[in-house]
Amino acid sequence: LAGLLKSWGVDALLCGGIGGGARMALQEAGIALYGGVQGAADAAVEALLAAHPAQNAAIDAIRLLESGIARRCSRTFAVTAPVETRVKRLMAREGISEDYARLRIAAQPSDELFQAKCDTVLVNDFPTKQEFAEYCRSMLKKAPLEGSCQP
Repeated sequence: LAGLLKSWGVDALLCGGIGGGARMALQEAGIALYGGVQGAADAAVEALLAAHPAQNAAIDAIRLLESGIARRCSRTFAVTAPVETRVKRLMAREGISEDYARLRIAAQPSDELFQAKCDTVLVNDFPTKQEFAEYCRSMLKKAPLEGSCQP
C-alpha cells in the first residue's frame, strides 16, 4: 500500500485502524498518517484538507460515498470480496459465528453500490495477501490518478 500511494504522489493517508507493519511502511515512504479517525469521515477529511491544502490525500473511509466527500476526490476505489470469502475471513479474524458474520455483512453496503459509484472496484478473492497486492498493482497501473481532491 505505501509503495503504491507513494507512486501516486500521496502525501497523507486518512483512515480508521491500521496495523503496525503498514504504519511503519507509510513512515518509511514519507507519507503522513492520520489514523484512528472515528465518526464522520467528511469532517475529518475537511479538517485535513483545510490544514494541508497542498497534500494529495488517500482516504480510507467506510462511508466515503454516503458522506459526499467522494465528490471531492479525483478517483475512488473500492475493495470487495465474494460473500463466502468475506464470511470465512471475518470468522477467522474476529472469532465469531457464521450467522453473526453473515448478519454483519448483510448490514454493509452492497457490492452493486460500489460498482455503480466507484471508479475502480478491486475484487479480493485471492488466497494470499501477496497475490492480492500484485493484482492491485496491475489494476491500479491501468487507473492512474489524475488531479487531486477539489474544494
